[in-house]
Amino acid sequence: MEAAPIYDDLVRAGASAKAHADSLEPLIESTARQIATLQQTMAALRQRQRHFKSGSEGERQAAAAVHQVLVDLNSTDWHLLADRRWPGTRNANLDLILIGPPGVLLLDAKNWKEPDIRAGSLWRGQSNEDDALDKSRRAADAVADVLAGLGLAPIAVRPFIVFVGLKRAARELQGVTLIGEKSLSSELVRLPRRLDSAQVGMLTAAVDENCPPASVLWPPQRRVVRRDAPASSGVDGNDTLIDTQEIWDAAVEAATREPIESWMTWLHPAQSQLVTRRYSGPARIRGAAGTGKTVVALHRVRELAKRPGSRVFVTSFVNTLPQVQESLFNRLAPDLARRVEFLGLHKWAVRLLRDRGTIVRVADDGRREFEAAWSDVGASGVLGSSAVPASYWRDEICHVIKGRGLVDVDDYLGLVRVGRRTPLREEQRRAMWELYQAYQQNLRDADESDWADVMSLAFDSVLREPVMPAYTAVVADEVQDLSCVGIRLLHALVGDAPDGLLLVGDGQQAVYPGGYTLSEAGVSVTGRATVLNRNYRNATEIFSTALEIVRSDLFDDLDTDSLPGARNVIVDRQGGVVVARTTRSFVEQRSELIRALQAAIADGVGPGEIAVLVKFRRDVETWLVSLNAADILATSLADYDGKSSDAVKVGTYQRAKGLEFACVFLPDYDRAIDKQTETETEEAYRERAELQRRQLFVAMTRARDRLWLGSRG
Repeated sequence: MEAAPIYDDLVRAGASAKAHADSLEPLIESTARQIATLQQTMAALRQRQRHFKSGSEGERQAAAAVHQVLVDLNSTDWHLLADRRWPGTRNANLDLILIGPPGVLLLDAKNWKEPDIRAGSLWRGQSNEDDALDKSRRAADAVADVLAGLGLAPIAVRPFIVFVGLKRAARELQGVTLIGEKSLSSELVRLPRRLDSAQVGMLTAAVDENCPPASVLWPPQRRVVRRDAPASSGVDGNDTLIDTQEIWDAAVEAATREPIESWMTWLHPAQSQLVTRRYSGPARIRGAAGTGKTVVALHRVRELAKRPGSRVFVTSFVNTLPQVQESLFNRLAPDLARRVEFLGLHKWAVRLLRDRGTIVRVADDGRREFEAAWSDVGASGVLGSSAVPASYWRDEICHVIKGRGLVDVDDYLGLVRVGRRTPLREEQRRAMWELYQAYQQNLRDADESDWADVMSLAFDSVLREPVMPAYTAVVADEVQDLSCVGIRLLHALVGDAPDGLLLVGDGQQAVYPGGYTLSEAGVSVTGRATVLNRNYRNATEIFSTALEIVRSDLFDDLDTDSLPGARNVIVDRQGGVVVARTTRSFVEQRSELIRALQAAIADGVGPGEIAVLVKFRRDVETWLVSLNAADILATSLADYDGKSSDAVKVGTYQRAKGLEFACVFLPDYDRAIDKQTETETEEAYRERAELQRRQLFVAMTRARDRLWLGSRG
């Protein structure tokens, strides 16, 4: 009778380990697919490398041969220009341009073993190379076009293909002269003279100006997303660079087919040097949305954690982001997880103070204490009489006075209020300081602190007693939303140690008011700052739509100078789907959204790769109930920990910071920017609207492939 429990235990033996083993199978398959893609990429790149090396050697040999021909001719009327830019293109180059009495000769050097002409076509072994003829003709047409103003007949710009190391008489094929390198001398002597010395000199200067020395662009440029930019001519001319870009595109697209959590750890090979770079002190990585800042940071954390004796701290303003990053890091480098700590900075500060014997009671936003202070000293004074809402002054306390660690009214009177648009006279600043003191007294009376106080207490504690064991490196993501005191705290943990502090973020994605400069925080990243401008996440239609929201707004990026919102960003992934739907009511909008969401799932998008993002926290529960009622499994983004699931995520714009989704739905997106109130000043409204536009921009750029925008008429 007692055998059953024992039998049950035998059945359960190893069940937990098997469950863990089974859970790793999708990750192993995903990793294997990405490794296979990268191996194919590597093989293709090595083939391209051999092609470039062969071409480079051929160009050098051809240039030397042409130079010797000119020496033999003993004429000063011939000029040779090497490796020049193809007019009207960004990436294409012209191997050799020879200018002399016959006109302009474009020499395309080919280091081919078996060139042949058969049936009116050019062949290299068994490979048809008529494309090379077409490329040579197009190059000649492009040069002729830019020289047309000189009165030079187009026939005087002649394309040549020169076979390096071969002796072959000149032969015309499809408008191109084919010739062996060792036959050039006799051909040049035979060409008719069209220009005198003065004309050759003028022509050489014109070619030199219009075909400047080529520069290597790497990675190759694809597209600058600017609505006011001129359209591309479509002429590139450098097929090898296009093919290389296609290799990168294939690797990116392979990564997009994996679960979103795998995509969020996928590092573009062109960014690998940022991961292993050595910094002599604090460093910064910034750039527009979708440029891979967080992915680079995660891979760099892995490199830092490999070092002997390492202890790495990864943090952010948003509390849920570090736990997502921890889960992603465990997928990326499970063997190094024990060396890395992931925690929101505010939670970390509370823990530090608690461990050191200081228990803080954090007020619920401090709203009650502020409202009491406003009623006592604010509403009836100069602040209350201004056309600025009370919430503006509360932000001034939290993000400017306390966020920047001001303790003296004179410091506040002389402060340059970075990020704040409403100018304050001296009497307003003094009234503001009085309001701040009343607010602080109310917190003390309640034996409470707000989050800005927690940062200051933790900073002071670390200055008095360094953290032990010490961190070898600190990485802060979404740094634009941390306060100045928060940056000082992180800096205090590692100082100016080499590879110690890495700040990652983008001022255009700041979702909280106020600002400061890194110099004010005592951090210098001079010579150690990297700006990323290549978007790997958003398809072009999504990014260009989102950029329209903020293109007219200047933004601060922890520096003294404001930056323009219309940034030049190269978007790697073409296409994308943006759908805008206007409905008459919430009920109608809900039905439209659910239908579109179900269609996306039917189209192959995993429910766990979809997010519904809203402006207010109160709307999160509304949409959770609506989706679950439609038999769509949904969960709050606040509960998301970076592990794959089959649940649609629902959360606020701020909660989505640093995350990515294949498909994003934004109900009531048109209400994200409030209208100006009758009593609100232009400066106060401008600042508030800019902040809300940035928040909406963040929400829109979470979408990788599809973006749904809902509005109510």
